[in-house]
Amino acid sequence: MQKIAISLKNVSFGYSKTRVLDRVNLSIPQGEFWALIGPNGGGKTTLLKLILGLLKPWEGEIKVFGKPAKEIATKIGYVPQQVRKNMLLPLTVFELVSMGVRSQKRGFFYASKTKEQVQEALEKVGISSLASKSILDISGGQFQRALVARALVGKPEILIFDEPTANVDPEGKVCLYELLSSLKGEMTVVVVTHDLVIASASIDGLAVVNRQVRVSREKELSSQLLSLIYGKHTHACAVDGFIQEIPKYFASKVK
Repeated sequence: MQKIAISLKNVSFGYSKTRVLDRVNLSIPQGEFWALIGPNGGGKTTLLKLILGLLKPWEGEIKVFGKPAKEIATKIGYVPQQVRKNMLLPLTVFELVSMGVRSQKRGFFYASKTKEQVQEALEKVGISSLASKSILDISGGQFQRALVARALVGKPEILIFDEPTANVDPEGKVCLYELLSSLKGEMTVVVVTHDLVIASASIDGLAVVNRQVRVSREKELSSQLLSLIYGKHTHACAVDGFIQEIPKYFASKVK
């Protein structure tokens, strides 16, 4: 029987008196690659913060490998939405990735184990040749890979991404999703995305988030799932690389 990495049972949460998520149930098996999609304000980022233990649910139970997320925080790697390069702190790629390792330095020097961990993470994401470059001198796609390496360097069992392809060119988006797909099996990968067509070829499960959550393991968005995102009168569409039988106003939303 496949082990469950992330489990939410009847979870509700809101801000002040406004309910953002209502009786959410979700189970993500270990080693799978899942995408979370939905309209802006639907609760996707809030759902991630609940899973990470950064927010406490009003109601319900959240477990990560059977325990509260805060108890096993070291097993979770997280890349937040819209991380920007700091022009006042021109780190090298190596220095940025090393920030994901605890106790990185001994005085002014990195421990040899830290160097090995950082180099291994850089090789895994395919940018080991950029280790000594300033983050200000690399592309958006390369910077995003460096952030993935920072999340990987602590050897997590779960990787969580919030819109990982923001500010990345189309070719870089495809390459990034190929990278994330290569990690599944080795770890559980969960990503909030609007790039559904690009991500769809490699995902194992899809969760549509709009106050409630609906789950699909098919390579197709049913009319029921589409109506949860964009309202009624939408048609089913394939998401295995082509958009079919879909109104123009919906097509414009998934570009």
